[in-house]
Amino acid sequence: MANTGLATYGRPADEAYFSIALVSSNPTIPTTANETLTGYDTIRVSSEGVAPGVDLGKADPAKDWAGDDILSAPSNPSATLAVPVIDHSVAAKKLKYGSSKVGVDGSYVFDGTTDAWVVVVTELHNNADGEPALIDRIVYPNCVPQELALGAHKKDELIIDTVTFKPLYDSTIGGYFKGLAPVAVSA
Repeated sequence: MANTGLATYGRPADEAYFSIALVSSNPTIPTTANETLTGYDTIRVSSEGVAPGVDLGKADPAKDWAGDDILSAPSNPSATLAVPVIDHSVAAKKLKYGSSKVGVDGSYVFDGTTDAWVVVVTELHNNADGEPALIDRIVYPNCVPQELALGAHKKDELIIDTVTFKPLYDSTIGGYFKGLAPVAVSA
């Protein structure tokens, strides 16, 4: 049975599924789903893929003694992005441990210092017959690692370190992240 109309592949043909650049390097933020990412590093991610999360931050409104709403609840939205990293390259170590704490030889020191990153997630979406139809891209212009869960080192098992990012509100896009208009896959 064909996978009729299923959502996404883990990465597009160019394998740049999960790309990062330091915010401090002032990278060009992509504006199209198929734009070349100059100055970005690609990090290999587990087949589980990234897991975005959004908390709308809506609380219950304040009520009077009769139970009637008197004040509307404030909305304090936030977002997260959990990334299962299987890459152990220098770029991946900089992402996990801080760019100034990783040597060119891959040695590193962890002191809790993190960097702000531009994160770009690029996916392929299938059409009804299961063939790639659209390239889709989500841009997180300012993310900081919030949690690092180091994977177990076991015989015959892949080491997966999960980095959970906290996207910060970005005034240039007016939000935490921006989905770009999908672009048809060229033949």
